[in-house]
Amino acid sequence: MPRSSAAAAEMHEHAVAGEPMAPPAGLSAEEARDWAVLADAGRLGCDQAPLLTQLVRAMARSRRIAVELAALGERSLAGSTKAGREARAAYLQLAAASREEAKLVAVLCVKMRLAKQTKTRLITAEREHERTPTGPRPWDATERSN
Repeated sequence: MPRSSAAAAEMHEHAVAGEPMAPPAGLSAEEARDWAVLADAGRLGCDQAPLLTQLVRAMARSRRIAVELAALGERSLAGSTKAGREARAAYLQLAAASREEAKLVAVLCVKMRLAKQTKTRLITAEREHERTPTGPRPWDATERSN
């Protein structure tokens, strides 16, 4: 019997849809809805449950932070009073937290192979890199020919 290729081995894992995992008991209703959407495809294994749990929690935190940012964004942040400085500081703190949550969601999506960029196999990316021309770009030229 011939050996199956690496691409066939990758497809075999996703060819048979299993039953979606049930959400853990500690999730909120919003997190459980996200879990159901992500686990509905049936291609996530039980070994990915901890990562999926952290992903849905980070998504929910990110949404809550976005709501708070929107509420603070409606107020004036340009005041020089104590209240204006406090509102601006709170806004900047929430903006930083929002960036961190977005990074966490992106990293977890990549680790779980949910992001589009991770669907490109490494060998394909290497071949694409080899095909791109190297050397100086026309707009990087320092001399003018006029």
